Amino acid sequence: MSKKLIWVTGALTVAITGIMDFVNFPRIEKNTDGIKAFDMNSFGYPPEQAQRFLDLIDEDARQLYLKKQLPLDTIYPVIYTTFFISSLKALGANKAMMAFPPALYIFDNLENICSVKMLRDRKAPKPLARFASTMTLLKSLTMYSIFGFLGYLLYKKNK
Repeated sequence: MSKKLIWVTGALTVAITGIMDFVNFPRIEKNTDGIKAFDMNSFGYPPEQAQRFLDLIDEDARQLYLKKQLPLDTIYPVIYTTFFISSLKALGANKAMMAFPPALYIFDNLENICSVKMLRDRKAPKPLARFASTMTLLKSLTMYSIFGFLGYLLYKKNK
């Protein structure tokens, strides 16, 4: 993998993360009494919290989530998955480590599909909310694992 691909996808990953975390999500969460958007609950959330979020989010924020945040979050996994695969490969990751970025991509997209359904319906049925929450948790744990692999491989390379 080329260093240019790593740099470009890395820079795009940071830029999109910044837009989502410092622009979109604060606007989405402004009237939710401190309840975080689905994606921002790294360790999941109970169905009641998902429903409460849907009850509190105003129409402008709901539309922002559906029409700007989630479309951005459809290209984001492609970019960060490319970054993680390229970086891991460049650092000599084994096959087990290389399986994590595609899994992360799947978890994030399943989470997004659930978010769209709940936001459109303004309802968080318990089975759907539990599944969405599980995808959020798996996404977070998978991403943390990838960061751990990258740290380990960098340490090993520079040892």
